[in-house]
Amino acid sequence: MANPLTEAARLGDVIKRELDPNFSRKRVTLKSGFAVLAPFTVLGVITASGKWSPYNPTLSDGTEVAAGILLAPAATATGPLPGPVDTTADALAIVLRGLAVVSTAHLVWGAGVTTAGHKTAAAAALDARQLILVDPV
Repeated sequence: MANPLTEAARLGDVIKRELDPNFSRKRVTLKSGFAVLAPFTVLGVITASGKWSPYNPTLSDGTEVAAGILLAPAATATGPLPGPVDTTADALAIVLRGLAVVSTAHLVWGAGVTTAGHKTAAAAALDARQLILVDPV
């Protein structure tokens, strides 16, 4: 028997409600140094540089506070990027930053997220930004 095809999650699988994409989404710079960031990775903002990086509650550089969700790569210096973001160099990306309801089913958590408490803290931080996480039904 052949294996069934699996389809990657789409924006509609993750974003359940969004007030206004022109307001709730933001073009940001991702910090270099990560081989690949998958779409729907939970991100934080590095205080010193203002660059975005995977949420990591074990650090104290600003990324210990969840601030948004990576939606899509935008571009690097060489042009548009399809698929996951290769951040061996700084890259631009689109981040969901607020005024939306998001399903937790396809969220991607960074390596520093190792407990349910870390996810609960991220959900509280995102809730403060009016980015509401809901469990799939």
